[in-house]
Amino acid sequence: MKLWQGKNDEAIVIFKKGLEIMPDLNDPYLNMDHKKSIEQELIVLYYNLGEAYYNKKDWENAIIYYNQALKLNPYYLDVYKKLADTYRQTGDLDKAVWYNKKRGGI
Repeated sequence: MKLWQGKNDEAIVIFKKGLEIMPDLNDPYLNMDHKKSIEQELIVLYYNLGEAYYNKKDWENAIIYYNQALKLNPYYLDVYKKLADTYRQTGDLDKAVWYNKKRGGI
C-alpha cells in the first residue's frame, strides 16, 4: 500500500524488513514447494524495492533490486522493461536498448 500511496521511503523500510525475515533459500530443511514459494516472495520484494527506488529517482538502487529479481527469475519480462527505463533515465542508452531487445528475445 505504501508504494501505491507514493510513500516510497516507508515502503522501502517495509520491503527490507521482509527481506530480513525471509528464510534462507539454501536451508537444507526446505522442500521444493517451500523453496519455490520463498523465491516468488523474494522476487516480489526485490521488484517492489526496485519500483520504490525508481520512483525516488535513485537509479543505482533501482538497478540493483531489479537485477536481484532477474537473478531469481530471468523470464520476468517486466523487469527487463523496468531496467531499460532505468538505464534510459541514467543516459545509458546502449544498456536501455539492450534490455529492451533482451525482453523481446527471451
